Amino acid sequence: MPSPIPEQIPTIKPDGGPDASALAAQLNTKTDDVKTVLALQVFRRNRSTLLACDQLAERRGETLRPGSRAEFRVRVEASGTAYVEVRGHQLSNAIISCYRAVASQWQFPKTSAAYTTTFQHVH
Repeated sequence: MPSPIPEQIPTIKPDGGPDASALAAQLNTKTDDVKTVLALQVFRRNRSTLLACDQLAERRGETLRPGSRAEFRVRVEASGTAYVEVRGHQLSNAIISCYRAVASQWQFPKTSAAYTTTFQHVH
């Protein structure tokens, strides 16, 4: 059974914030769980950049169908550098390229080891 994710997770600081392994020890949970929570925090903090891509697509005349989604697979190196793959379902190549461009600029916290996480952006 996976470790429960605590309700209070410290906010990531601009310098990369807490080290995932130190935070895991403090919260008495697995390091991988903390890395996932920290990565999701980055996603939530930067979600507006994806919405900006959506707005640009609409201005270009694209119709974003309700229920269309983009799946993100993010490999985060220990340094915090992220490599992003985006797959779209019912989305144009232009919007997928925009998602990839903005998500590649997101800053993830430094960790003791690289990890991969996934998430979705649904319309």
